[in-house]
Amino acid sequence: MQVINAQDISGKKVLLRYDIDVVLEEVKDQSSNVKTKVVEDFKLEAGIPTLNLCLQNASQVILMGHIGRPEGKVDDSLKVAPIVDWFINKGYEADLDSQKLVILENLRFDSREQAADLEYAKELASKGDFYVNEA
Repeated sequence: MQVINAQDISGKKVLLRYDIDVVLEEVKDQSSNVKTKVVEDFKLEAGIPTLNLCLQNASQVILMGHIGRPEGKVDDSLKVAPIVDWFINKGYEADLDSQKLVILENLRFDSREQAADLEYAKELASKGDFYVNEA
């Protein structure tokens, strides 16, 4: 396994493949509004050191991954909003607000993701200068 270092990603847009396939659960808040939350976050926690290295050195980090198996269709229960909320609660709100950290929507909402479509891979690759697989 190759290890990234700060010089490799300095000033670059980094595409960070991250394991966001975590258990989600719908819960009611104090106003009885239903909200989806991350239940088990060990996969998200595992990638934090790599994410921090990227944020400290890259010009932008584009985090991407999948949740569940939506079969190429948008499924509201598998959107990344709870993942974004989790990162906000972990102190990444400023990075998200400034777009230093961008979290793409669930890649598996596009059927080309599971089909390993080359054109889809090229589309994703065009968003960055450097690819890091933390999934």
